Amino acid sequence: MTETETALQALIAALNASADLPTVRRSALLDDILEEMDTEDAVSRALVLQDGDADMNVDEMETGLGAGRFFLAHQAELEWIVAARDGDDLARIFDAGLEAIAAVIESDRTLSGAVELADLRTPPERGLEVAGARPAKTARIIVTLEFQSARPF
Repeated sequence: MTETETALQALIAALNASADLPTVRRSALLDDILEEMDTEDAVSRALVLQDGDADMNVDEMETGLGAGRFFLAHQAELEWIVAARDGDDLARIFDAGLEAIAAVIESDRTLSGAVELADLRTPPERGLEVAGARPAKTARIIVTLEFQSARPF
Protein backbone atom coordinates (compact mmCIF):
# COMPACT_ATOMS: atom_id res chain seq x y z
CA MET A 1 0.00 0.00 0.00
CA THR A 2 1.34 3.48 -0.82
CA GLU A 3 2.02 6.01 1.94
CA THR A 4 -0.78 8.13 0.49
CA GLU A 5 -3.31 5.32 0.83
CA THR A 6 -2.05 4.59 4.36
CA ALA A 7 -2.64 8.24 5.29
CA LEU A 8 -6.14 8.26 3.75
CA GLN A 9 -7.09 5.01 5.51
CA ALA A 10 -5.89 6.47 8.83
CA LEU A 11 -8.04 9.57 8.27
CA ILE A 12 -11.09 7.39 7.52
CA ALA A 13 -10.46 5.30 10.64
CA ALA A 14 -10.17 8.40 12.85
CA LEU A 15 -13.37 9.93 11.47
CA ASN A 16 -15.26 6.62 11.73
CA ALA A 17 -14.25 6.34 15.40
CA SER A 18 -16.28 9.47 16.21
CA ALA A 19 -19.78 8.74 17.46
CA ASP A 20 -20.78 12.24 16.33
CA LEU A 21 -20.22 11.55 12.62
CA PRO A 22 -21.77 9.17 10.09
CA THR A 23 -19.64 6.44 8.49
CA VAL A 24 -17.28 7.90 5.90
CA ARG A 25 -18.04 7.07 2.29
CA ARG A 26 -15.26 7.17 -0.26
CA SER A 27 -15.33 8.86 -3.66
CA ALA A 28 -19.13 9.27 -3.80
CA LEU A 29 -20.62 12.03 -5.95
CA LEU A 30 -22.56 14.82 -4.27
CA ASP A 31 -25.54 14.41 -6.62
CA ASP A 32 -25.74 10.69 -5.79
CA ILE A 33 -25.58 11.40 -2.05
CA LEU A 34 -28.36 13.98 -2.29
CA GLU A 35 -30.56 11.56 -4.25
CA GLU A 36 -29.97 8.79 -1.70
CA MET A 37 -30.83 10.89 1.34
CA ASP A 38 -34.06 9.53 2.78
CA THR A 39 -36.76 12.19 2.61
CA GLU A 40 -38.69 10.37 5.35
CA ASP A 41 -36.02 11.17 7.93
CA ALA A 42 -36.21 14.54 9.64
CA VAL A 43 -32.43 14.85 9.26
CA SER A 44 -29.98 13.09 6.92
CA ARG A 45 -26.18 13.34 7.17
CA ALA A 46 -23.31 12.16 5.00
CA LEU A 47 -19.53 12.44 5.13
CA VAL A 48 -17.57 11.68 1.96
CA LEU A 49 -13.81 11.47 1.43
CA GLN A 50 -12.55 12.47 -1.99
CA ASP A 51 -8.90 11.44 -2.30
CA GLY A 52 -7.63 14.88 -3.32
CA ASP A 53 -4.14 15.77 -4.56
CA ALA A 54 -0.60 15.82 -3.21
CA ASP A 55 2.12 18.44 -3.36
CA MET A 56 5.76 17.52 -3.06
CA ASN A 57 7.99 20.00 -1.29
CA VAL A 58 11.19 19.81 -3.35
CA ASP A 59 13.09 22.18 -1.02
CA GLU A 60 12.50 19.79 1.88
CA MET A 61 13.61 16.85 -0.25
CA GLU A 62 16.88 18.56 -1.23
CA THR A 63 17.82 19.93 2.21
CA GLY A 64 18.20 16.93 4.39
CA LEU A 65 15.66 14.18 3.99
CA GLY A 66 18.20 12.22 1.99
CA ALA A 67 18.17 10.67 -1.42
CA GLY A 68 15.00 8.87 -2.30
CA ARG A 69 12.85 10.50 0.42
CA PHE A 70 9.94 12.73 -0.52
CA PHE A 71 8.02 15.06 1.78
CA LEU A 72 4.39 15.08 0.68
CA ALA A 73 1.49 17.29 1.66
CA HIS A 74 -1.67 15.50 0.51
CA GLN A 75 -4.86 17.59 0.34
CA ALA A 76 -7.69 15.18 1.21
CA GLU A 77 -11.18 16.57 0.59
CA LEU A 78 -14.07 15.89 2.94
CA GLU A 79 -17.62 16.69 1.92
CA TRP A 80 -19.98 17.21 4.88
CA ILE A 81 -23.66 17.16 3.90
CA VAL A 82 -26.72 17.68 6.10
CA ALA A 83 -30.34 17.80 4.91
CA ALA A 84 -33.21 18.71 7.23
CA ARG A 85 -36.78 19.97 7.09
CA ASP A 86 -36.32 22.40 9.96
CA GLY A 87 -33.89 25.28 9.36
CA ASP A 88 -32.82 25.45 13.02
CA ASP A 89 -32.07 21.70 13.06
CA LEU A 90 -30.18 22.06 9.80
CA ALA A 91 -27.96 24.85 11.13
CA ARG A 92 -27.35 23.17 14.51
CA ILE A 93 -26.51 19.70 13.15
CA PHE A 94 -24.39 21.09 10.30
CA ASP A 95 -22.34 23.18 12.73
CA ALA A 96 -22.00 20.27 15.20
CA GLY A 97 -20.61 18.11 12.38
CA LEU A 98 -17.99 20.72 11.47
CA GLU A 99 -16.98 20.84 15.14
CA ALA A 100 -16.79 17.03 15.30
CA ILE A 101 -14.56 16.86 12.21
CA ALA A 102 -12.23 19.49 13.67
CA ALA A 103 -12.16 17.66 17.02
CA VAL A 104 -11.12 14.40 15.35
CA ILE A 105 -8.20 16.06 13.54
CA GLU A 106 -7.14 18.12 16.57
CA SER A 107 -7.24 15.15 18.95
CA ASP A 108 -4.57 13.15 17.05
CA ARG A 109 -2.49 15.18 14.62
CA THR A 110 -0.49 12.12 13.56
CA LEU A 111 -3.51 9.84 12.94
CA SER A 112 -1.97 7.14 15.15
CA GLY A 113 1.45 7.59 13.54
CA ALA A 114 0.34 7.28 9.90
CA VAL A 115 1.32 10.90 9.13
CA GLU A 116 3.63 13.51 10.56
CA LEU A 117 0.83 16.09 10.65
CA ALA A 118 -2.88 16.21 9.90
CA ASP A 119 -4.20 19.76 9.76
CA LEU A 120 -7.15 21.93 8.77
CA ARG A 121 -5.60 24.99 7.10
CA THR A 122 -8.41 26.69 5.24
CA PRO A 123 -12.01 27.48 6.11
CA PRO A 124 -14.52 25.12 4.52
CA GLU A 125 -16.24 26.08 1.29
CA ARG A 126 -19.96 26.10 2.07
CA GLY A 127 -22.94 25.58 -0.19
CA LEU A 128 -26.68 25.06 -0.19
CA GLU A 129 -28.27 22.24 -2.20
CA VAL A 130 -31.65 20.48 -2.35
CA ALA A 131 -32.15 16.88 -1.14
CA GLY A 132 -35.66 15.86 -2.15
CA ALA A 133 -37.91 18.60 -0.81
CA ARG A 134 -35.46 19.58 1.91
CA PRO A 135 -32.61 22.07 1.91
CA ALA A 136 -29.15 20.63 2.43
CA LYS A 137 -26.06 22.43 3.67
CA THR A 138 -22.72 21.27 2.32
CA ALA A 139 -19.11 21.99 3.19
CA ARG A 140 -15.92 21.05 1.41
CA ILE A 141 -13.19 20.67 4.01
CA ILE A 142 -9.53 20.26 3.08
CA VAL A 143 -7.45 18.12 5.45
CA THR A 144 -3.73 18.41 4.80
CA LEU A 145 -1.85 15.17 5.50
CA GLU A 146 1.94 15.58 5.67
CA PHE A 147 4.20 12.53 5.48
CA GLN A 148 7.42 11.16 4.01
CA SER A 149 7.70 8.46 1.42
CA ALA A 150 10.38 6.67 -0.56
CA ARG A 151 8.23 7.37 -3.63
CA PRO A 152 6.45 10.55 -4.71
CA PHE A 153 3.06 9.06 -3.75
